[in-house]
Amino acid sequence: MALTESDVIAAIQAYTELSVQTSVENIAGTNTDADLLYSSSGQIQGNFTIFYTDATAKVTSDETLYNVTFSDIQKKKAYAYLIESYFYRKFKDFNAQVEKNEGSEVRRFAAIDSGLSKYNDLLNEIVNVSLVTSTGTIPDAVVEMSDDLNYPEKWLSTVKLEEVEEAE
Repeated sequence: MALTESDVIAAIQAYTELSVQTSVENIAGTNTDADLLYSSSGQIQGNFTIFYTDATAKVTSDETLYNVTFSDIQKKKAYAYLIESYFYRKFKDFNAQVEKNEGSEVRRFAAIDSGLSKYNDLLNEIVNVSLVTSTGTIPDAVVEMSDDLNYPEKWLSTVKLEEVEEAE
């Protein structure tokens, strides 16, 4: 099933806090206070059509780069997360850890909660599932280095033998 703009708009509204103007609303001149306008933008509003085009290109690029295929549901989520990221990047303080206004202060972890972070988590999940199904094994988080067994004597001499035996 090919995704439509309506599917992507529904995903944005489901997975993010953004409101989106549809093409029908754009033609009728309604919902002009939405966060994402269909084919134009304002100082505090983004352009859905441009962001959707960028998100489509990013997902296609990542599918090729990582040799994976997104399902339709995964694409909907990916588009929603990327469009959310593009929208917030429009503002100069999109990644601010502290926002101050009239004597009050709000601390947040923008990079952790950002649309791009959510997209990267989704992409990692898709890549890991692809690795498991193609190899039949779960990828290890620990990677052995070539010098694991050949530590310098100077370093080994600072470690007590009892500590090494207790760790084993």
